[in-house]
Amino acid sequence: MNYYEILDVAPRSTHEEIRTSFRRKVMEHHPDRNPRQREAAEEKVRIIIEAYRVLSDPDEREKHDAQLQPGLEADYETVWDRLRRQTADPAARSRLVLHELLEGNGAIAVEIYESLLREYVRFDLLPYLSLKDYLDCKFLLAEAYERQGKDRIAIEMYKEVYREELELPRLCFFFEEVQIRLRDLYCKTFARYLPPDEALNYYREALELLRLDKADRALIYKRMAECHHKLDDLDSAREAICNALRQKPNLKGCKRICEKLGISPLC
Repeated sequence: MNYYEILDVAPRSTHEEIRTSFRRKVMEHHPDRNPRQREAAEEKVRIIIEAYRVLSDPDEREKHDAQLQPGLEADYETVWDRLRRQTADPAARSRLVLHELLEGNGAIAVEIYESLLREYVRFDLLPYLSLKDYLDCKFLLAEAYERQGKDRIAIEMYKEVYREELELPRLCFFFEEVQIRLRDLYCKTFARYLPPDEALNYYREALELLRLDKADRALIYKRMAECHHKLDDLDSAREAICNALRQKPNLKGCKRICEKLGISPLC
């Protein structure tokens, strides 16, 4: 058994490269993420763990390499090397997007993904990946776009994962994390720096879409009040700040906006 093939690494890979691939492989094949094929997944993970045990031990690795000779070549080509050559195959490139994301190469993954969007009308990753891998890919792509400061694209991708997992709760790998990411983008980063009329649309969307606690809902209503005030829509601003204080009576930062609106913080 060639443990390099099992871990998708080359014979000259460093220990760090082997460890990174091992972690990715275990995550990919973990039984909890493959409930319909649990026994097969457990066996696959067992083999992956054994491969890592051998290749991470210098003495064991040397013995393993000796057993593979003369078939072991220094320029061993991984499955990903082969996929990279299949530039006309959207399925191969879709798998590469996920692979690069799992390897931590977000910029490369985004580049491949955007090239697919340019080349194929209404391109979607779903036909080429399992639903689990598709959700993984969308979540990690959203993360990559967020790191690049492309928050609008990130929000749309996070929303897609969130809605899928609302409909399929048994697949909720990212539900809580996606909700946190969306909440922060809506409330603390992206929407705060938009023009007030545009920000209001995102705040309304957050209230409709997300399962927020009272503190988060209060914060959004407060932000909405500030936007309405900037737009000189004072009635809507008063309604929003009162909604905020009903959610959280001791919400910080309300005194100033209440003074501007001529109302009591007690609503």
